[in-house]
Amino acid sequence: MPRAFPGASWIATVSPLHRTAAEMTTESKQVRVATGAGTLLGAASWALAIGAAVALVGLVVDGRPALAGGLTGAVTTAVVLAGGALCINVIARVMPSVSLMIALLTYALQVVVLTMVMAVVSESADDTVTLWAAVALIAVTLTWSLAHLLLSTRRRIAAYDVALPGEGTSGPDALSGAVRPSAR
Repeated sequence: MPRAFPGASWIATVSPLHRTAAEMTTESKQVRVATGAGTLLGAASWALAIGAAVALVGLVVDGRPALAGGLTGAVTTAVVLAGGALCINVIARVMPSVSLMIALLTYALQVVVLTMVMAVVSESADDTVTLWAAVALIAVTLTWSLAHLLLSTRRRIAAYDVALPGEGTSGPDALSGAVRPSAR
């Protein structure tokens, strides 16, 4: 093997060059996705970080009541959104056929719960607390939506179950390596 530069012989041992183009393009890892916990925790961490930042800005601008309002709005919104996302993940795994209906009902319930929380805050607290609770609610909701969208689109979710050799399939599908639609 000719050397391109001194010490290049280690490249042949680290990266084998004997694979064909067909082997490199058709091989894929079989990923089994167990839960959507990573997406849920990622979106929650982004949202709570923004909620804490809004509460700290409220502390600097308007004092302790703004901090309390900001934290109330941020934590309440994050809990409601995380509960809804967790409910939708469980339903989609158990009964995928009704997941869209449950998602719409969950969204409507989240809107009602957050509206009720803001009504209680506005009745029981002064305008400063209400303002910063509303600002935190809006910031956390927008951040949650963006983070959940970005993290969900980056997840590897198999659209098809591939019949691998030796998995017990028989007949024409076993020989052709046929692909059947996933149950998800």
